[in-house]
Amino acid sequence: MKRVVRGDPDYETVRRDGIWQQLKPDRYPDEIVQLATPGEVVLAVRRANRAKLPIAVKGSGHNYTSTYLRDGGMLLDLSGLNSIVVEGNGVRVGPGARSADVCAALNAVGKAFPTGHHAGVTLGGYLLGGGMGWNGESWGQFACFNVEALDVVLASGEQITISQDSHPDLFWAARGAGPLFCAAVTCFHLRTFALPTAVLAVRRAYPLYIADKLSDWLEQEGVKARPDVETILMFESDLETGEPLAKVLILYHGSDAKTGLETLSEMLACAPDDGRGWPEPVPLDYAALYAESLTGDAQRTGADTIWTDEPGRATRILAEQFADVPSTRSVGIVNFRGQSRELPDAACSMTGSGFLQWIGQWRDPEADTANFAWVERVAQALELVTKGCYVNETDILRRPERLRRCFTEKAWQRLRRVREIYDPHKRFPVPPPDSR
Repeated sequence: MKRVVRGDPDYETVRRDGIWQQLKPDRYPDEIVQLATPGEVVLAVRRANRAKLPIAVKGSGHNYTSTYLRDGGMLLDLSGLNSIVVEGNGVRVGPGARSADVCAALNAVGKAFPTGHHAGVTLGGYLLGGGMGWNGESWGQFACFNVEALDVVLASGEQITISQDSHPDLFWAARGAGPLFCAAVTCFHLRTFALPTAVLAVRRAYPLYIADKLSDWLEQEGVKARPDVETILMFESDLETGEPLAKVLILYHGSDAKTGLETLSEMLACAPDDGRGWPEPVPLDYAALYAESLTGDAQRTGADTIWTDEPGRATRILAEQFADVPSTRSVGIVNFRGQSRELPDAACSMTGSGFLQWIGQWRDPEADTANFAWVERVAQALELVTKGCYVNETDILRRPERLRRCFTEKAWQRLRRVREIYDPHKRFPVPPPDSR
């Protein structure tokens, strides 16, 4: 265990190094505790109780908006709890285990799990907030629905294991509550899947002005609900020319390459014909997918999300907003998920037939105001088609009113009741609404 308090010579280094992106918010915990074992987590939580300190929890610090970082209180850094133990048809992972490492450990024994799209995303915050990862729509819609049990430290300092049969109300909250979860997780017990032996990818790049054609095509394909197919449309700029582009990535995850080729060929037959890229599907593996990031290297970042049941209309709005994006490094992402399906009973309760995320990325601190203004303009433009938000990647600090929109009303009220039972003294409070 390493503990630094505000005023220590290395406090600021520890605080800043724990933030993944290059924009370091001006929020300062009273102390930061780096932990390596569940026992250390117990000791830290009990000490926070004695001192009546609020507790925040972080993994890799990969959250776009550094939701975990608050003024005052104790920050528990769980990145050191990164064990990965494969056993039978499951795997036990610590909250600090990186997605790429979990994926590699499972792939080595012919297994898989819908780990995050970015190699550095750790499973702690990812799973607590729902988790949308590789082939996630085929493997349970959200990764959290493959969590079978969790080892947690309660606000009281007690260490327990929760599941559908033990503390089912807290287990319900653990699958999707995100920053509203009122305990510290020290281990996830996960169900795994057979490793797809045929992963095929199609990439096409188009000029931004045909985004309407692309949205029509991809929305129609999404309605067909093809199994084992992941469809992503990205808006980004050519870094050399500055030309805004619309890029399509379609992935097939299956066990039969012939079926994959037929599926992708059928989809491509309806695609606009003025794209450039790979003319035929290309075989890949998950190591290759993790060799690149959907959003590139860490920069100064502002991000937000929506769920919608009008993905085509939403895509056209996002494309219009992207036409005058202030930074050529920014990214827009649309995931066409087909018709909305009923979710299992869990805190993870908000979904839609389309998911949109827009990420302002830039390097110059002088450009902060312009880029954050663009992120806000996109949110306002999309309001007409917004059904809800995704708690893992929504900026609930700059726009706290969006936190409630990450859940159905029924789930929101139940979360409040669960927190009153397990954390009556609000030791694990949500980020304060006046944070910036």
